[in-house]
Amino acid sequence: MIICHILTYSYENGGTSQVVSDLASFQTEKGDEVRILSTELQGHSRFPVPPGVELITFKPETMTRVIPLYSSALYDYVEANDKDIDVYHLHCLWNYGEMLVDKLHLHEKTVVTIHGSLHPYTFRGLVYYKRLVYSKWFQKNFLNKVKIIHLLHEGEVKDVTDYLGHRPDNLVVIPNGIDIHAVIPTPPDKRRRNELLYIGRLHHKKGLDILMPALKKIVKARPDVRLLIAGPDDGMLEYIQEFTEQNHLEKHVEVLGTVTGETKSDLFNQAGIFVLPTYSEGFSLAVLEALMYGMPAVVSDQTGLSPHLENYGAAMVTALSADAYAEGVLKVLNDPELYEQLPGNGRRLLEEKLEKTQVCSEVNHQIYDKFRS
Repeated sequence: MIICHILTYSYENGGTSQVVSDLASFQTEKGDEVRILSTELQGHSRFPVPPGVELITFKPETMTRVIPLYSSALYDYVEANDKDIDVYHLHCLWNYGEMLVDKLHLHEKTVVTIHGSLHPYTFRGLVYYKRLVYSKWFQKNFLNKVKIIHLLHEGEVKDVTDYLGHRPDNLVVIPNGIDIHAVIPTPPDKRRRNELLYIGRLHHKKGLDILMPALKKIVKARPDVRLLIAGPDDGMLEYIQEFTEQNHLEKHVEVLGTVTGETKSDLFNQAGIFVLPTYSEGFSLAVLEALMYGMPAVVSDQTGLSPHLENYGAAMVTALSADAYAEGVLKVLNDPELYEQLPGNGRRLLEEKLEKTQVCSEVNHQIYDKFRS
């Protein structure tokens, strides 16, 4: 079977690229032919391509600024090669991939993974009316036509149901997974406990305007605390810098930019607590990575992973406010027993529910086998 994943395949696209990489690698090992069709963006760095997987890139055009993923060459490629392709896997909504599939009437060959893109947060601000019109004009009808809508958690079932006005019959719920054998977890007593680590895009939805005020409160109680912020700027770097300067937190904040490879691994291995007070998150791969490395984590209750974390006692889950978040971080910092317990519980969650091969097998069985028959 020939499978095409369509997205911008870059480090800056966050965990989605890693998810696609893992799935594509699994599919190739199982004998499928996998192609990643990627519209490249200026300033984005290509994500590593797994062995045996073909990456086909397309240059952005003027319209790409208005319609994410837009490329006339992408359209031409799909139109010319469709007779050989069995499955199109779109990642996220609100992009040209949907329009391409609709234009060429490829709905019965298509699976769409939502990746959190229908969370109410995504309708905030100036995009609200644009997305309202796009939804009514096109996207709702499109989602009702595609063969499968892949969701990462039960919260997305509600998001899709609320969005469409009914629960469609083409939903499949399977979480993201992670390769738990890729690293050896670092024991809690070997970590720099007072060091907080944020890794991700510097985007408003990640809750950085909650994290920074929370840090100010944390530092008052624990003057030894430092916050490391790693990731590409996506609109919030200036806010972080201004808040740091205005509140005299220069000794407590270090902005590292994009990190990859050994540098990223070292951060996960050495820092004390992973922090993510996000407004909206599908199924955070960064949190899964933190758990994989044996790192205690404090996250908001707005990730698709949060119910699992609470059920297993795998992380401190807080309400979405600076006060609640600061309280949660301080509790983990100041409670040695809790600090020791969280990593073990996190490991158990990964082993029992979120191991990569197990998850990819479920995707293969519940989604891709429906295209084989």
